[in-house]
Amino acid sequence: MLSSLIPVRDSSIEAVFFDFDGVIVDSVPVKTDAFRTLFAPLGPRATRFILAYHKRNGGIDRHTKIRYVLKRLRLYRDEEQVRQLGAAFGESVRERIVAMDNRQGIDRLLEDIKRAGLKAFVVSGTPEEELRDIIIRKGLADFFNEVCGSPRRKREILETLSMKFEIRLSRSVFIGDAPSDFAAAQAVGMYFVGVPTCPVHRAGEVSTRRTTR
Repeated sequence: MLSSLIPVRDSSIEAVFFDFDGVIVDSVPVKTDAFRTLFAPLGPRATRFILAYHKRNGGIDRHTKIRYVLKRLRLYRDEEQVRQLGAAFGESVRERIVAMDNRQGIDRLLEDIKRAGLKAFVVSGTPEEELRDIIIRKGLADFFNEVCGSPRRKREILETLSMKFEIRLSRSVFIGDAPSDFAAAQAVGMYFVGVPTCPVHRAGEVSTRRTTR
């Protein structure tokens, strides 16, 4: 369980950073279904392509995924097309994610972090405005000092929050479920915790790793 792996009572830990999808809620299957529905009108090849790319690139924002697949399949028209598809995707998943239960152990972990007086943040590939709305509607806003999403990259967000809140990232923890989460943590020298589905670690295990730059 995550709550047993985060040393919230360790005086050297200053902050905990959470990815959202796959960490706070198990929303990855919901988003996989949404991509399937979104690309179905473009044909089976486009659908297979987006699903494979989505699976390989967890943690990357939806607009980057949509743009990449459209360009690879020569279906790209302009950025308005990407924006419209991204908006349709968001509309199809938002209510379902708001209604989902949090992952097992998250509620307890958030309470422990708050009780210990540590700073906590969400750093996600979900569009920031949408992400903040979901966090508020799920009743989680009081647990986080700030909630950040795309279009900014995760490394940029981590560095910005470090300066804004005077946090030493070398004494902070990033909890993620994707290689992009580990890469962001590694780039800034953070401690990383991968949830059981994180491909950085062996399947089915919750693992921790000190990253190095």
